[in-house]
Amino acid sequence: MAEALGVASSIISIVQITKEIVALAKKHIHATEHAYSILSTLLGRLTAYKGLFEGLQLQAESHESDTIRLSALDYVGGPLEACKESLSFIKDALQKPRGKLWIGKVLNKDITKASEKLDQLRPILQTALEADHR
Repeated sequence: MAEALGVASSIISIVQITKEIVALAKKHIHATEHAYSILSTLLGRLTAYKGLFEGLQLQAESHESDTIRLSALDYVGGPLEACKESLSFIKDALQKPRGKLWIGKVLNKDITKASEKLDQLRPILQTALEADHR
């Protein structure tokens, strides 16, 4: 049961960071054409992940007393932590603007790298979510 609470807590944190990134992206999306390109792609990606994160949260919260069903979440702690790290990196990058052209090549590369990490983790999280439906 403690694992489920830990997973739920991690997911709540991830959902909160994602909301903060969305707010920052919306704030800066029209700063430059380049910013629009990067941030609109980022917003699309985050929207796609929202359902996955919320599904995992619901699964963890609704099966707290069902240890067999919760076993599907046993291995997502590491991937969730990696998601949280990637999202925190993106949030920090967006919170530290560097002048009018702050979203240049370096930031684009860094955000892309963090987003690719999220893409690598998605199949693991999706499998955990789907395991509950079998």
